[in-house]
Amino acid sequence: MNSATPFRWSYIWIPAITLSVAFLGSYFTSFGMGWYTSSLTLPSFTPPRWIFGPVWGALYILTTLAAIIWYENAPRGTLFSITGWLFLTNAVLNGAWCFLFFTMHWIMLSFFECVFLAVVTTALMIALLLQIGRYGLLVLPYVLWSFFATYLTWSIAVLNY
Repeated sequence: MNSATPFRWSYIWIPAITLSVAFLGSYFTSFGMGWYTSSLTLPSFTPPRWIFGPVWGALYILTTLAAIIWYENAPRGTLFSITGWLFLTNAVLNGAWCFLFFTMHWIMLSFFECVFLAVVTTALMIALLLQIGRYGLLVLPYVLWSFFATYLTWSIAVLNY
């Protein structure tokens, strides 16, 4: 009797998408890191630069796990399709925020985009909770971070306009 977990292609393509989003965000961020650290007035509660890598790494891992569990276990139907679109929208918004903020230096536009990202991430978690139960909570740290990032972006906008 073989008790090993069978191979699933989702174990490859879902992490590949996550790594692509992470790489793209890192690429866009690299253009504005000097601007961020030397040209902006940052609020006192801004986390140190070194914390962003580990936090995003953990968020990407948790979200990837939630995506794999969802894809392999959720019943196919309308809610499944909506959830797929929420994952896709979230990935696009994630990269877009880095582009708007760090590459283009459009702080206020990146704030509004971040509000939308936080709402989409919350909707994603709710959709996951409806389909895969408690495993949807794997996305809760991302929801919380999204709202914190929204507040941080707003604070940076207020301090620099």
